[in-house]
Amino acid sequence: KNYALLYREDGALEISPLYDCLCTYDLVFAPANRVAWEQGTGPAAHTRDLSLRIGNAIQIDRVGMRDWESFAQECGFTQAFVRRTVRKLAERVRQQLRPTVEVVLTTVPGAAQAADGIMKGVSRQLDAVSRSN
Repeated sequence: KNYALLYREDGALEISPLYDCLCTYDLVFAPANRVAWEQGTGPAAHTRDLSLRIGNAIQIDRVGMRDWESFAQECGFTQAFVRRTVRKLAERVRQQLRPTVEVVLTTVPGAAQAADGIMKGVSRQLDAVSRSN
């Protein structure tokens, strides 16, 4: 939703870290599932559609390196720059995933049921992006 550029002191230009991000994984509660989900005993229906397309991908679990390369071309960046940036970001997310989930587990009651699924889903997506050419 919001993209910005940073001008570094040495004159280099770079994309700013994301801010004011849109939710990319909306939970859509069916009335019958809401109570069970709130009690931690049932699933919620969901949509995997992104708020903004990345390359040709509209679903979060379908975004691969080719989509990032297409996105780069659309934005006027080199594919090499975006590949490097995506891989670097994927590694940073991988490094922070477990510590972040551990903080959530200690501060958010009932988060344990979702935490395992989130870790597996994020790890699967990081692996997919890292493997892509």
